[in-house]
Amino acid sequence: MTLCNLNLLACWTALASVHSAFGGIINGYVYPRIIESRSDDGHMELMINDNINLNLEMASPFADTFRVIYENEGANFVEERKADSLSGEIYKDTKQQAALLISRENGLRVRGVIQGNLMIDHDDEAVFKNGLVRHRLSTRKSTAIREYHDDVTGSETFHESFGERNKARLNERSLHNSGSKRATVETTVVLGHKYFSQFKKSNHSQVVSVIDYMAVFVALVNAVFEEFDKSVLNIQLSVVSVVLLKSNSQTFLQTIPQNGDAINGSTLQSFNKFVEKHEAVLGKQDIVVFISNYTISTGDVYHSPTHYVAGFQEGSVSAVYT
Repeated sequence: MTLCNLNLLACWTALASVHSAFGGIINGYVYPRIIESRSDDGHMELMINDNINLNLEMASPFADTFRVIYENEGANFVEERKADSLSGEIYKDTKQQAALLISRENGLRVRGVIQGNLMIDHDDEAVFKNGLVRHRLSTRKSTAIREYHDDVTGSETFHESFGERNKARLNERSLHNSGSKRATVETTVVLGHKYFSQFKKSNHSQVVSVIDYMAVFVALVNAVFEEFDKSVLNIQLSVVSVVLLKSNSQTFLQTIPQNGDAINGSTLQSFNKFVEKHEAVLGKQDIVVFISNYTISTGDVYHSPTHYVAGFQEGSVSAVYT
């Protein structure tokens, strides 16, 4: 049993469920405080309010050294970064499906997701007062599921090629994983231009904020994976590269006639070709995931995994290449 044949649908479902947690409506303010912190084992007990207490452990959603790949004036630039270059440390509480970016500079500052659908963050200008910083606690928006069905043939071709491609693309480490042994899936995340552009500010701040966001996002995906039966599925994603696309580079995107904001099934096949074409820049990984603001259409006949992300308006996992 190869890793990605089993895990592609699970990976897609986890990514989609996490994406639905972002974007919400403020329902109150809280003042988080650390009850206990142990640096030796990375444990932290964090009190959000009287009703929410988290038992956190440090998480490693990114490889120790990862790459940020972006374009400028037609040329590709590759910037190597260390995992400790994030704006804070990443923590998770698997039981409460929480993933947080925590900084202790100028007071305790927390950003992330709690209980799968609560978001916590603060203003960058939030004042450290009486030992505490005020944070927003928000509930995620509920979005109606809107499904579009198009290009079933493209979806069929995509799924027929899974087996052969998985064997060719999995690295040696993954191929030797069996039983309940944890497998680390080296992941490249490709961010669509429209999605990436939502992170306003200067170019540098934009890159920093989206990397922090992705770290929390992937940590939460890994927390979801922890809930799977480990005798069946025991994996964690480790991001080795983040690719920031410009609009004119998204040549693989194909929308459907009914809605210009919905991608049709053939985009999956086109994305695979895009990854193969840019293999020299992307390097080696187990899977490549494209994240965008688009809804994705699906063909019911083939029960495409894209069914699980159709209609998410805050961002969709639009393709996975293995």
